[in-house]
Amino acid sequence: MNDMTTRLKLTGKAGMFVAACVNLVVCASCSGQEESDTGSVLSDTEIALSLSEWTPMMQSRATTLFDDGDTGNLLDEEKGGGNFTVYAQVDATKQVYMNGVRTWYFKDAGKWYILDGNGNQATYYWTESPLNFFAYMPYDNESNADMKAKTHVAVNGYSATGGWQFTCNLPATVSESTEMQEFIYAYETNKTKKDNPVLLHFKHPFALINFKVKSGSYRMTVNDIQFSPIYLNGTFSVENGVWTSTDAPQTYTAEIGKRIPNEVNYNTLLSDWLIVMPQDLSGVSLTLSASRDGSTTSDIKKTITFDNTKTWLPGHKYVYTISCGDKNEEIYFNVEVEEWEIIEYEQDIDVE
Repeated sequence: MNDMTTRLKLTGKAGMFVAACVNLVVCASCSGQEESDTGSVLSDTEIALSLSEWTPMMQSRATTLFDDGDTGNLLDEEKGGGNFTVYAQVDATKQVYMNGVRTWYFKDAGKWYILDGNGNQATYYWTESPLNFFAYMPYDNESNADMKAKTHVAVNGYSATGGWQFTCNLPATVSESTEMQEFIYAYETNKTKKDNPVLLHFKHPFALINFKVKSGSYRMTVNDIQFSPIYLNGTFSVENGVWTSTDAPQTYTAEIGKRIPNEVNYNTLLSDWLIVMPQDLSGVSLTLSASRDGSTTSDIKKTITFDNTKTWLPGHKYVYTISCGDKNEEIYFNVEVEEWEIIEYEQDIDVE
């Protein structure tokens, strides 16, 4: 289950589907047996899409599309939902047929529509040659400056050498005021009009982290927690499901600023979920900077270094439970890593 390209379904308490499917009629002004711009012969079958939705899991500092307590995020344009971008590419020639088409949810009608560049409904037909589909949310992240700033992701498009790719440049410091928007993608290959429906599975390319302070720890104010050095910049290959770092590792700081147990109880998550780039943590240090109750300076600063068995995997959540001190005011530092269930879900696009 740790393969980035594995198709996933929500399980357990996270797996409550809302089985409400909305039809999506798709788009371009062509008829059967004509040729597309790619030179591939068109069939007389229209491409039609529907999008399933379900109950998300939990609140996140980063606005997540499927794991947020707000069940409307998937359809809410202000939360990055309500639209997604889709490409269709002829498998044999790698020529693009549907070129970054906007798919939009019309709330009044309760339906999804694929639009042309002028915002009008369009119609596309299946080609006789198999198609590959690449889609992502938020919609048009490549040109939408606000969404690009929040996701810290840029879609590179397609290249003959690298295939479909996107890059990330995550912030080195994250606080309660930091706005981050989750980016998700889907990739399905070799689909034809006989594949009714085509299931387009959206996936989380990133990992999530969070922290707790264990019962029995010293009463303290947790000022910040750092990982150093980790990679914040990288390129993701959609076809291979692999991250490649593109810059030197650096210090990542999660600003917490919470008093324990006054503002947050022991064994309780210290912050909302934080997005990180999947990677090997061998040799990476985690440092806690905290203040004793009443102190205004970080007089507790403890560091632990990970061995070569620790990693962040895409679609996984990691909770770091920190033990620091005891009732006798002995100061020590220990970290227990709790790997949560994989962020698993299916996002179905039915292509008929």
